[in-house]
Amino acid sequence: SCICGRCECLLLEKSGLIYGKFCECDDRECIDDETDEICGGHGKCYCGNCYCEAGWHGDKCEFQCDITPWEIKKRCTSPDGKICSNRGVSLLMNLTSVCLSISLTQ
Repeated sequence: SCICGRCECLLLEKSGLIYGKFCECDDRECIDDETDEICGGHGKCYCGNCYCEAGWHGDKCEFQCDITPWEIKKRCTSPDGKICSNRGVSLLMNLTSVCLSISLTQ
């Protein structure tokens, strides 16, 4: 609500904060659905985005990996520039990049 020309943002107990000059930041976006923790307990949330601790990656810091996201991408990019040739997903196991296929049929 707008009180005397200033936005008063909602304070939501368990869900996190809504803040900013125009209440544009919503830290509920950082809650990990599986653990119910902000950024999976492995990062800090600012304005709805997780900033992960070293060794953690993902939108909600849900993946543990000791190499950078750039290095993961580099290891899984085929010569034509596609990640896993657009036929799988990139995972990292024991510092070895692996492409797994995904079945598109049910």
